[in-house]
Amino acid sequence: AIYIFGGMDAAGHFTDSTVRIHRVGDNTWEATTIDDSASKPRPRAFHSGVLVQGQMFVFAGIGPGNEFYNDLWCLDLVSREWHFRRPLSDPPTPRAFHGAVALGGKFLIHGGHANSRFAVDPSSTVEILGDTWQYDTEFGRWTHFPSALSPLISHFAMAAIGSWVFAFAGSSRSSTALGTVYEFSTQSLGWQQQVSAGLMPIPRFGHVGVVNEAHFIVHGGTISDQDPQVFLGDLWIWDVQWTYWTQITPKSATVPSPRAYHAVVTLE
Repeated sequence: AIYIFGGMDAAGHFTDSTVRIHRVGDNTWEATTIDDSASKPRPRAFHSGVLVQGQMFVFAGIGPGNEFYNDLWCLDLVSREWHFRRPLSDPPTPRAFHGAVALGGKFLIHGGHANSRFAVDPSSTVEILGDTWQYDTEFGRWTHFPSALSPLISHFAMAAIGSWVFAFAGSSRSSTALGTVYEFSTQSLGWQQQVSAGLMPIPRFGHVGVVNEAHFIVHGGTISDQDPQVFLGDLWIWDVQWTYWTQITPKSATVPSPRAYHAVVTLE
């Protein structure tokens, strides 16, 4: 099944807190029935969602009134009940457009946008973050992993392969598109920048990334948030072992049109 929560429509209105479920087997949609008096997350967009041990964890995002959140909610996929996870340690600051990836019984979040109330530069309305946090779903605690080489990025692609977490490209503080691969070690708890040989994807943000065995696959994105926007439709594979990019040229005549801010999954 596919679970969808949050977002906004074409008119800029936030969707309600209903979780919608698609049953792949019989190709039907249904909506969760949650009593209005029950505890549930506020409507939001630009949040993150990860699946950890049969539960969907939703963190942060932006809500009505441009309010940035840093609350954490857990949806039990069996009972379909929401549970607010009150932090037992200091949580990350409110944010949106961050990355999140599941790591066993934990999940990692990194970067994103913060609003001016939490910005390092008070004159800025938006601050790009570069902090990395891990949430332990069993003990309910956030842990901050400071790193001297931690990338300041938002709108980036993030994926885990073994004991490594990879982040590619994204938007910088000056809204400049980036094209760097960073890797985070879950053992040394630090970031480092990867150096690639050969051809490389052009800098971008708003793209998607997915893991297939020992490869990080990236598609699409945009190179600027200024009109007219230029959207990308290229497909690249990053070889984790050999730190090498390869562009995939499709053999079929029909390919996805250039796009950004989409979603991707892999089916093995």
